[in-house]
Amino acid sequence: MDESSWALLLFENSGADDSLRPIGFLAAVRTLGGVLGPSECVLRALPWAAGIGATLLTPALASRLYAGLPARLLLVGILVLHPAAIDLSKEFKPYSISLTLHLSMMLLTLRYAELRTGRALAAVAGVAFCGMFFAQDLVFAYPGTFLVLAGVAFGGRREHLAWIVAAAALVIAGLLAQYVLIWRHMDAGESTYWGNKYGVFHTANSPESYAQWLLHRVQGLLELSGMRRKRWQSDLISTEELDALRSADAVLWTILAGVGCVALLARRHWTAATLLIAPFVGMWGFNLLGFWPMGAFRTNLFMLGYVAALAAAGFDGPRPPFSPAATFLPISLLVLIPLVAFERNWHETKRFFCYDGSFLESMGVIDQRRSLESSRRREPLVLGHKMCSEWQYYTQLHPDADQHRALVTHWVTPKCAPRNGLERAILDVARQGSRVWVIVDSHVEAKELAASAAVRNLITGIHRRAGRSEVWAFEQPLELGK
Repeated sequence: MDESSWALLLFENSGADDSLRPIGFLAAVRTLGGVLGPSECVLRALPWAAGIGATLLTPALASRLYAGLPARLLLVGILVLHPAAIDLSKEFKPYSISLTLHLSMMLLTLRYAELRTGRALAAVAGVAFCGMFFAQDLVFAYPGTFLVLAGVAFGGRREHLAWIVAAAALVIAGLLAQYVLIWRHMDAGESTYWGNKYGVFHTANSPESYAQWLLHRVQGLLELSGMRRKRWQSDLISTEELDALRSADAVLWTILAGVGCVALLARRHWTAATLLIAPFVGMWGFNLLGFWPMGAFRTNLFMLGYVAALAAAGFDGPRPPFSPAATFLPISLLVLIPLVAFERNWHETKRFFCYDGSFLESMGVIDQRRSLESSRRREPLVLGHKMCSEWQYYTQLHPDADQHRALVTHWVTPKCAPRNGLERAILDVARQGSRVWVIVDSHVEAKELAASAAVRNLITGIHRRAGRSEVWAFEQPLELGK
């Protein structure tokens, strides 16, 4: 639904309501879509390329952050195999691009700290300036980055200080321009809406004190490295035992991030500590002002690079004599063994911060069912509010729109239900006396319909379950669990 609505805004509404979306990302996708057509593959091309880029950057970043192989391997294992990083690389959203840009900023800053050349400085400044148009959250990388650049230059390349100040001024000017032209027009109630819906802002409706709320959100970020635990499955242990393992895994990753932070400070690795800790402080400040969500949320995928680096830092140290057991123990115990033991899906479907859709399959089921019937009378198709954008994308914007539209337009007359008005829309069209087809957006909406005595005796529904690529067809009456 989100991807479809983004595509419609981008290609049919002249970029209207783009205030929450990076302008460079949208411009690049609009150009690609204009040349190649706004298909799913084209819309997802940049996030996919960024996901590949993050994979390729990670070993180079690990080699500059750590001296020891155990820490390097663990960081690579966390980032390359992270489920949200994989799934969001298959989504028409800028979040995988953000992750790649943050990893690039860390890598290039560390490279400048080592080489101290003008070319290395120019690379950091170039990514810092251009990146802000593709990832608004890059603002959280700037304080740590420019502190490190200034510190390195002051300690040995003072002739670079003027260039660093000029680069910082250019970045600030770019941010201010975007604020004046775009961000200041955002709805002032956005933070309250997202806070009440997802708990990413502390609001009057929050059941916790601010200190408790903030602690839980920071903890959620620190646990992000082991996010795969949320979908663990096993036939060998009970549900209760699996839940206990999940809780232990979450606590373990939190402890590892804390140990890594202490280790960096104890070893006086000021450059790495500044780069990895400053984004937390920046996010907290922006969240306090109501400008950015806090916690393990899809917009904060970029924080994975920082929390994973902190978790791996505790395993760093002077290079010991090569010992396979010591080298591979952290990545094996923390990443590889749980992956093999508990993974069942292997990313066949998107499940972390995003989901697969089954809209085309739903349309195909209707087409298949109707084509087997003798009646050629068109019947009403009621679309849940969130399904309307998918209908419009596949039947109006998609390069194969005519083919997709032909699947069902011989058989049905579509009607988009208003927000919170699905039941009313069904009852209205049911008065026509014909069978009513319904495509809902989730099992929650299907349950709500099933609870309505007026609806359950009227419809044959198509139920698209959130997070699954299955299509479930219901014959009358609509019953839960079937």
